[in-house]
Amino acid sequence: MIKEKEELTWYTLRVQSNLEKSILDKMSRDRERGEVFWTEAIIPVEKVQIQKKDVKYLREKPLYPGYIFLQTDRVGDFEAWVKTTPGASYLLRDSNGNPQKMPKEQVDQIYKKLEEESVPNYDKFNTQERVSIISGPFSGFQGVVKNIISEKNSVKVAVTIFGKETLIELTLDDIQKIEP
Repeated sequence: MIKEKEELTWYTLRVQSNLEKSILDKMSRDRERGEVFWTEAIIPVEKVQIQKKDVKYLREKPLYPGYIFLQTDRVGDFEAWVKTTPGASYLLRDSNGNPQKMPKEQVDQIYKKLEEESVPNYDKFNTQERVSIISGPFSGFQGVVKNIISEKNSVKVAVTIFGKETLIELTLDDIQKIEP
């Protein structure tokens, strides 16, 4: 009896947290060698602001730590690959014990979230616009945007401190518009 070809669909692979990228790299290398087949795989990430010793920078953080979403039509072969790969745990399963297919709506939602994350926030602000500072040491202050630094995803805001106007550089996550 010839087994029917499984349809190309999305599945959720559970992996050890903080190893998502290295597992995806191994998946890519093994696919090139023909050891495993998949057509697309994503690790949704968001950019978060980290501050260490008064230096702020952006870092990518997985939206779903410990999960890789992949598309394949050879789920049985992929499960065999998972069993032999350190750090890869299992494909999520339905109540019958079969690998659970991701609904198209869920995949679309993940892609929509990725598109939202890729839109630069600096387009949301204009110079001479009044803003409120919502985080950091100047939280609660209000000021005026004087300069937008798109390559650093930050702005310079003029804030009045002790009666003197002072320019401070903030990330876009630190401010919000003041609606007129």
